Amino acid sequence: MLILPVLIFSACSRTSSDTSSDISSVHNSDNVQVEIEQSWIPAAPPSVDVLAGYFTLSNHLEHDLVLVSANSPLFEYIELHSTTSIDYGRLVEMNKLPKVIIAAGSQVVFKPGGNHLMLYKASGALKVDQKVPVSLVFEKGTVIDTTFTVTKQRLQPEQGGWF
Repeated sequence: MLILPVLIFSACSRTSSDTSSDISSVHNSDNVQVEIEQSWIPAAPPSVDVLAGYFTLSNHLEHDLVLVSANSPLFEYIELHSTTSIDYGRLVEMNKLPKVIIAAGSQVVFKPGGNHLMLYKASGALKVDQKVPVSLVFEKGTVIDTTFTVTKQRLQPEQGGWF
């Protein structure tokens, strides 16, 4: 568990002009889809060695999906995390998640101040508009390869934290 003061980590979210049309999808034998949309990483100075990744994961299958990990050739490792506001919003608590369940017919949004990917130790500086390959790994061995886009971001404290 990691507790961070909100005052140190102001919120990041994309501005309204930063929209993403990146969609990755997987079809099973019944032509039913799993979609990954709006996948993005806020740009940060090269000295920052921990970044966050955000996206929407839609499960159009008739069974639950269980996301258990993620990886990328551009990061040493990636963890699933959740951010929770505590102490009346003065602090945020970050917890590593062992898995994220996406119920059949639903979606989970990974966003600032909520669930997100923690991206550790990039192999080099990331530039705005750079495409970052990420593999999402699900229970039972299913892997979905997708691409995140590094975007400009603007601090918006009402979003609940950097991560």
